[in-house]
Formats: sequence, C-alpha cells, structure tokens
Amino acid sequence: MLGYNLFCTLALVVGQYFRYDLYLEWFIARGLLTEYDNLISSHWYKDLIVEQFLMLLTPYPYLDKYMYYEWNDHYQVSFAYRVNDMLLCLSFVRLYILVRFILVAS
Repeated sequence: MLGYNLFCTLALVVGQYFRYDLYLEWFIARGLLTEYDNLISSHWYKDLIVEQFLMLLTPYPYLDKYMYYEWNDHYQVSFAYRVNDMLLCLSFVRLYILVRFILVAS
C-alpha cells in the first residue's frame, strides 16, 4: 500500500510541474508574458517548490521501521511514534489541492 502511495505522490509532483508549465504557456499565448519567460523568470518556481514540498509530506515504505521517541519529565511518561504515522498526519495538507481545484472550477 505504501508503494502505491509513493507512486501516486511522485505522479502528483510531476503533474504539478506540468500544470505550471502549461499555465506558463497559456499566459504566453494570451500575451500576458513574453515568449522568453520561464518558471524562473516569472518567479512561479517559488510556488512550485512550496507545493511540491507539501506533496512530498507523505508516508514512505522505507520509513516503516523508524520510530520517534520522546520523554516527558513532568509526567514521567515516554511516547513512541512511528515516523510514517506523523507523516500521514502531515499529508492531510494535500487536501488543499482539492479545495483549490473546486475554487478554480466554480
């Protein structure tokens, strides 16, 4: 299951790059940007990098055996978390793509 998740995540990251590239070509065709503009000169690469970083926060198959341990001195309690479980909680940030798609489509 984590292998499938890894494949989908990598496909999503590549798809985001192509979306930004097609969006750039569309702006050039409409005359809003010059034909010499690219992702770097239009400064869209910053948004692309942030989005790709957020998409890469996902559980990975090779992190399945790693744990994160924490000790609370106040209560004398130790906690053990799987790294993939923490990444799974962070991966819910990806829902913003669905919200953005709904806002653009409406």
